[in-house]
Amino acid sequence: MDIESLRIKTLNTLKPVYWLPGFAAGWVFFGYWMSLVGNPHVAETFVGFVIGVCIFSGITWKLYKAVNKLPS
Repeated sequence: MDIESLRIKTLNTLKPVYWLPGFAAGWVFFGYWMSLVGNPHVAETFVGFVIGVCIFSGITWKLYKAVNKLPS
């Protein structure tokens, strides 16, 4: 097995979990945000979730695409 086919096989295996590091970091940020807010209401919870989970997962996806030179 050559290096390129091993790289493609690895990328295909990792595709389902590319977002996992960003998702985990997002939940850590979300917990920190909730501790800062104190007694959160719907708006504060939504903002914390969007910043934490969605944006961190998006950043991880952009990095994954950049490192692996995937098309948009």
